Amino acid sequence: MPGMGKGQHTFSKIIDQAQHNASLHGISGLTIGSLANQLHMSKSGLFAHFGSKTDLQKQVVTAIFERFAEEVVMTALEKPPGRAQIELLMQNWIGWSRAEERPGGCPMASSFYDLDALELPIRQLLKSSMLKFRKVFQHMIEQAQTVDLDPHLDSKQLTTQLIGVYFSQHINHWLLDDATAAEDALVAVRQLLKPV
Repeated sequence: MPGMGKGQHTFSKIIDQAQHNASLHGISGLTIGSLANQLHMSKSGLFAHFGSKTDLQKQVVTAIFERFAEEVVMTALEKPPGRAQIELLMQNWIGWSRAEERPGGCPMASSFYDLDALELPIRQLLKSSMLKFRKVFQHMIEQAQTVDLDPHLDSKQLTTQLIGVYFSQHINHWLLDDATAAEDALVAVRQLLKPV
């Protein structure tokens, strides 16, 4: 990137590779040793950026949610409130999990299924990050209920159902090799988003 110093460039390169690995192996699979080998760096070189494996994992989780917010949430928020905005968020989310830089799918999903292998600070960071997203998502739904979404729906329950649709399609696509997982998920989304 223009204006990026050598240290920042190296840090960004490490984070990119770490997110790639987290997609395949979850956050618990991230180690300084494996990253050093992949990036042809010394362990001491990596320790200059991360003081410990836990610090590495925390910074990667933070970076994942920052990219998720930018690529999935913020682009949906550019659209006016309503059912179309929520459907776009779901389309973004499904597409995000299938991007080239995430060859094993959503790194968050990989981590949620592997919580027992994570240290408490990492679990707490995943929890707080997901709770923030759920709060934003529920607020989007409540705004849509003032426009073109059934106001009698329980916004908390609908948020839970839509998040469930996402994780269901993730399993269907990545584990069951279901070629129509995304299309089926979006049909389910439209069925749940009842108009006024």
